[in-house]
Amino acid sequence: MSVDNPFFHRGAIRRARDFHGRQNETEQILGLLRNSQSVSLIGPRRIGKSSQLLHLLRDQVRQPYGLQSPNCLFLLIDCQELGGSPPEEVYDALLTGLLDAAAGMEVGAVSQRGTYHALDRALNNITQAGAAVVVLLDEFELLAANEQLTPYFFARLRGLTTKYGLSYVTASQKPLFAITADEKILSSPFFNIFVTLPLGLYSHEEATSLLAERLQGTEITFPDELRERLVRFVGPHPFFLHIAGYHAYQQIQQNDDQYEASLWPQIENAVEMEAASHL
Repeated sequence: MSVDNPFFHRGAIRRARDFHGRQNETEQILGLLRNSQSVSLIGPRRIGKSSQLLHLLRDQVRQPYGLQSPNCLFLLIDCQELGGSPPEEVYDALLTGLLDAAAGMEVGAVSQRGTYHALDRALNNITQAGAAVVVLLDEFELLAANEQLTPYFFARLRGLTTKYGLSYVTASQKPLFAITADEKILSSPFFNIFVTLPLGLYSHEEATSLLAERLQGTEITFPDELRERLVRFVGPHPFFLHIAGYHAYQQIQQNDDQYEASLWPQIENAVEMEAASHL
């Protein structure tokens, strides 16, 4: 029976069983959040920032830190959808995410949606019920550069951390001080509450084990020689490792599931062609 190529991922990793590595980063982030400390996650394109945020949404990941639901509610906001939105739409997106995360809890009636006050009341009711709240903000640079959002808006977001112990995790390509040219925005106290954590390349062990673990459940194996060669070729970058693994798998599958050194030129050419479109 034909098995789908297991290196198909090109976007964020959404299934828990497919998330690989990042144990140190996950532990550090959750350790900070356990102490109500906000985190700024910094890393280049396609390094896995969105996958890391999705990983943090999983109760089984947070449970060892006491951050599982209903003790702590995590909500994820994709700031790509809010890059040109007025404050009212951002408040409503935060409120919607909060209510979804609090499903089953007694939050009380929600009125005047799209206002800061509606968000504030919902947070007050949730924290009074004993739950903490963490807001994950993906592609945060788009929100920070939104010309419709003022320093007052960001000051209000900062104020929620004081009133309710709310924490934020932002994901961006650049440090927070470099993602907006507006000095007035940067002067907001919101941008001074974060611990900055870099999200970089895999360790060598994470890179080689990814290539092995993805093959579980298939009839194909990558010899140690091939795994090392693939890591040397594309580096320990999770996105490009998936590209390399994909084309190695295809060539081996077409060769009766056997790897031979003579396949390398075809693998190399296919990887270079796809990878070039993402550089």
